Amino acid sequence: MITVKHEYINGIPLLEVVLTEKMNETLPTVVFYHGWTNFKESSLVHGYEIAKKGFRVLIPEAYLHGERSKGAPVNERSLEFWDVVQHNIVEFPSLIEQYVKAGLTDQSRVGVAGLSMGGVTTSAILTQYSWVKTAVVLMGSPSPIPFSKWLLTSKWQQGVE
Repeated sequence: MITVKHEYINGIPLLEVVLTEKMNETLPTVVFYHGWTNFKESSLVHGYEIAKKGFRVLIPEAYLHGERSKGAPVNERSLEFWDVVQHNIVEFPSLIEQYVKAGLTDQSRVGVAGLSMGGVTTSAILTQYSWVKTAVVLMGSPSPIPFSKWLLTSKWQQGVE
């Protein structure tokens, strides 16, 4: 059986997904980041599948998304995309640190994964934290400058079909 727990780490809402029988064990841990305009619950299928393999999965709510939304909907705040990614990058080590201190995460077996904006976050985290052992980008660009240029000039951004 899989357990899904709603937690807050340093004010960041997250879902912890883990095999029930391993809930109190020190496990390899994957932080899974959701995509732009989504919310942590939208990544539960991914968390569930990873947890079935014996990993602890942490799915944080991205800044300005879901429980952390502020004011206008995030889909109307596209210029804040990189602010959201930056928050993810800065917040990442505190999530892992909390679980390591609690004896629930093996600090030598930490991974990161993501979808869309979460994939961009994953790529960026790999450039900042050498202790991350594995990563999976399901969708998202590892090249922030060309991706930013595309975001600003694409027909998609301009609303043209």
